[in-house]
Amino acid sequence: MPSNDKGSSFWVFLGGMTIGLVAAVLFAPQSGEETRERIAETAKEGRYLLEDAVDELKYQVNTSVHDAKERVADAVQQGSKAYRHELEIRRSDEHLGPRPRGNPFVA
Repeated sequence: MPSNDKGSSFWVFLGGMTIGLVAAVLFAPQSGEETRERIAETAKEGRYLLEDAVDELKYQVNTSVHDAKERVADAVQQGSKAYRHELEIRRSDEHLGPRPRGNPFVA
C-alpha cells in the first residue's frame, strides 16, 4: 500500500496546532475570566479541528476500501477468465476426450 504523505502531514499539522493553542492559553497573562473564555474558545476551535480531522480520516478510509474492492473484483475477474481459458485448452486437448457432463467443480 503506498504511503500517504498528505495524511501524515495533516496529522502533524493538527498536533502542532493543538499544542500551540494549549501553550498560548496556558502562558498568556490574563485574568481568570479571560482565561476561562479563551479556554472555551480554544476548546470550540479544537472541536472543529477534530471534526475536520475525523471527516478527512473517513474520506481516506472510504477511498482505501473502495480501491481495495476494485482490486479484488479485478483479480477475481482475471482469475475466472484465466480458469475458463485453461479449461477450454484442456477440453480441446485430444487426451481428455469429450467434455465432462455436469458441474466441473464437483468430483
